[in-house]
Amino acid sequence: MDKIAVIVNADELAATLFEGSFINVYDNKSGEWHSTRSIPIKLQPQMGMAAVRQSVLQIIEDLGDCKIIVGCEVSGFAYNILSASGFAVFEMEGSPYAFLGMVWEAFKQATLQDASSDENNSIDKFQPRQTDIEGNYYIDLQEVQSTNPNISSKQILIPFLRNTKFHELEVVCGHVPPWLDFELKNLCLKMDVEKVKGNKYKLSIYRKPCTE
Repeated sequence: MDKIAVIVNADELAATLFEGSFINVYDNKSGEWHSTRSIPIKLQPQMGMAAVRQSVLQIIEDLGDCKIIVGCEVSGFAYNILSASGFAVFEMEGSPYAFLGMVWEAFKQATLQDASSDENNSIDKFQPRQTDIEGNYYIDLQEVQSTNPNISSKQILIPFLRNTKFHELEVVCGHVPPWLDFELKNLCLKMDVEKVKGNKYKLSIYRKPCTE
């Protein structure tokens, strides 16, 4: 059965884990989405990492076979736990009924893409390109994903960050990918973030000594 969990506030709008009051589970029956369960959540920003981890693990247990979760922002430690537990994590705003269909279609497309080795191999053509300066690379994620919406920022950036020797990578994007901080720490990389205009950001990623 099609199931999507959404973190919502008291007004039934998508929220963060720390601002949300409930996680509603929506089932698709006969082409229509219905809220079938509501799980109370009580996460607070001042909670320690161990308490946050325990709370998120309890949420995962409560969600059972539902492996899609949506919030207006899902980042940091909580994102890493959910992702490692096999969840597809989406960030959306507003009423769940306005985006549940889109999330489900995006999930199905991503699943089909992961199952296709040919499509996975084609990710190479979306890798950052070297600029006129040797060792400096550039990519506009918004431009790539506008014509290839089924490709995630992870699929584009992680192979490059893990396998390419570079001096600096400039990334233009609509928001800072929530998984990026964790990945950069593991790879001893540093990132500067600049808001360019509107909802556009420029990320400058470069190497740092692992002792920092």
